[in-house]
Amino acid sequence: MMEIEKKVQLQTNTNTKQLQLHCKYVVQDSFTFYLSVTSGLFRGESVICIRRDQILDFITSLEHLNSTLEGTVKLNDNDSDSYLYFTMIDHGHIKVKGQVGGLHEDHYMCFEFITDQTVISPFIKELKNILG
Repeated sequence: MMEIEKKVQLQTNTNTKQLQLHCKYVVQDSFTFYLSVTSGLFRGESVICIRRDQILDFITSLEHLNSTLEGTVKLNDNDSDSYLYFTMIDHGHIKVKGQVGGLHEDHYMCFEFITDQTVISPFIKELKNILG
């Protein structure tokens, strides 16, 4: 196990639409993150585990989404049914949707918010920084 203290934040223009992945450690090729989401008045946090190849595929798909301004990109947790979806919608806006925590847990949160595509490039850069 290698401990890592790096954060990836989706930088929106408001405090009521936030998504952060705080990487805590890596075991072999699996990264463990604290996922934190603020959507409107709601806030949720959970631990998610994602393999290196999934992160690389997510980055590639985000780059394609950003260049074509169409499509949906998905990232699924390996230890629960938590997930993140980024869907390009009209006029360069992105719908960020997901679930924080698993349905098997006492508490979980489904969320959705809209932001614009300018958040994607910095988010990709920070994800690449996590991988080294």
